[in-house]
Amino acid sequence: AHESQNIPLLKSSTTPDQYYIVKPNDEQRGCGIYITENPSRDLNEQSDVVVSKYIGNPLTVDGFKVDLRIHVLLVSLDPLKIYIHHEGFLRLATEKYEKPKPSNRQDYYMHLTNYSLNKYNKEGLKKHNYNLSGNDFSVKESEQTILRSINSFKHFLEQETNRINAENFAAMGSNINPVNLEHQVWEEIKRIVYKTIIASYEDLKKHYEKQLGTSISDRHGSKAFQILGYDIMLDENYKPWFIEINHNPDLDDDPFIAAMSSRKLICDSLQTVCLEKFGENNQLEMKKVPEDHPYSKFQHMDNLFEELDCELYKEELERKADLVRHVRRGSAKIIENYKTLAAGKPVLRLGSSVSGKKCNSNLEKRGS
Repeated sequence: AHESQNIPLLKSSTTPDQYYIVKPNDEQRGCGIYITENPSRDLNEQSDVVVSKYIGNPLTVDGFKVDLRIHVLLVSLDPLKIYIHHEGFLRLATEKYEKPKPSNRQDYYMHLTNYSLNKYNKEGLKKHNYNLSGNDFSVKESEQTILRSINSFKHFLEQETNRINAENFAAMGSNINPVNLEHQVWEEIKRIVYKTIIASYEDLKKHYEKQLGTSISDRHGSKAFQILGYDIMLDENYKPWFIEINHNPDLDDDPFIAAMSSRKLICDSLQTVCLEKFGENNQLEMKKVPEDHPYSKFQHMDNLFEELDCELYKEELERKADLVRHVRRGSAKIIENYKTLAAGKPVLRLGSSVSGKKCNSNLEKRGS
């Protein structure tokens, strides 16, 4: 649910080529989305929409704009237990990407990656010789498809890592540290997941206690859990950007890879929740399908959930908050001294506790 707020209307962009993407609050699957350089032209104070800056330099795969659907399992709020699933979807648009401009901003097959929209671009699929999806999570099955496995995306990141490291070595030799894009991207996505859940923690707590009639810390209370669908974009520098959370994500049977992914997600979720809520001695016994069944491909796989290190990310946020407080105190002292200098009075030297050198040494020690 979204609380009603009085938010000033956005002004027209003063940045050249800055576009915005406008999405109605209660719509799904790409319905009602449009791109504009002037959001206030079509909106008023009663408009129930989300307006975001359009990321004009997205990461592209084979020339197409992409995004990720990542599934997250929220097991409990107290203690905070969050898991991220290492399978999901890489979703491709079906027209080659170009930066938005008046002549193409309504080309939704270029600017939107929703599978539910792009599967209807029969002409684009035929032109680029693309299918909808493959039949399993392998890299080979994801080739020439618009709904690909996360496994195939990791393979893409591995190829990009090798390319970048080879180019850097050729340009600068061994004097540069190699990159690891898969590690870098996933660490940032995990931080996004943690931060967004922390940002909505109080609302989640109130909703939990209202719906279930028990405290979040009641060990004998509900065994509830929630699966969330995160939409993540990457820019051309491989920086992940949070787009939105779906609190009731689609677990479709179409196409086949979606059916496999949904079943693997549910299976892993139940196993993880049972372990967390009931312990190792009360594990859920999953009924397996025959080996000749199409879904048998995933039932021998390991559980693909990874638990987030919430304490690590909490400490990171606390260190950053501590640094901000130091900087603000230092800025206030600098402003005070500037005013004193302007008035022709002697200036006191800044103490080491607020000096840039001190902050930097703290950063190095803390690994920020």
